[in-house]
Amino acid sequence: MVAVTRSPKANERAWPEAVSVHAHLMTNGRLLPVDAPIPGLTPELGEYVVGVLSRSSGIDMSYARYYAGPAAQIAAGGAIVVGSPHFLIGYLLGCLVVRARARRRLRRAITTRWQEASLIRTVVTTRRLWCEIAEANGPRWLNFNYDTITGLDLNGNQLTMTFLRSEPLSLSGQWAPWCAAVIAHYRYGRSAATVLPTLHAAATSG
Repeated sequence: MVAVTRSPKANERAWPEAVSVHAHLMTNGRLLPVDAPIPGLTPELGEYVVGVLSRSSGIDMSYARYYAGPAAQIAAGGAIVVGSPHFLIGYLLGCLVVRARARRRLRRAITTRWQEASLIRTVVTTRRLWCEIAEANGPRWLNFNYDTITGLDLNGNQLTMTFLRSEPLSLSGQWAPWCAAVIAHYRYGRSAATVLPTLHAAATSG
C-alpha cells in the first residue's frame, strides 16, 4: 500500500501515512509488496516487504538497544554506632551524603543503558523488522521476528518493543508511528487498536 521513496516532503507524509495504514489494516486491508533492497529478507513462505525506510531517501530514523548494566546496590546500613549527639548527627549526615552519591551513580548507570547505533535502513516485512546498522567492521543486518514481541509502545515518534529472548529495541523518528502501525497489526491483529490508542483515535476521529 505504501512505498517510501525519496521526496522533500517524505517526512511530512509520515503521520498521515501511519494513520492511513492503521485504518486500512483495521478494515482487513492488505498491504502491497514493495521491492526488497537485498535478497534474503523474506525467508518465510508468504512473507514480503511492505516498506523500506532509508537514510539515502531522506528518512532519518534512530536505533537503540537497551542493555542491562551491572547490578548496583545502595547499602541499607544496619551498623550500631555509639557516641556523643554531635558525633551521631555528623555520622548520619555523612551516611546521607554517601547514599545520595550512590543514588546519583545508579541513575547515571541506568540512563546509559540505551545504546544507540547509526541506522542506515529499516525494512518492514509481514513477518519481521530488519535494521541495517553501521558498525566499525561495516554494515550489519539485524532482524526481529514479530512473533517474539512481548510488548509494543508508541510514545510520540518513539517506538519501543520488548522481546522474549533479546534486548528491547527503540526506533525513533517521524516514520516510527508508521512502523508501529504495521508491526502491531501483523503481531496483534485487530487488538492493535488497543496497543496503539493514539493512532487509533486519529484514524477513527473523522
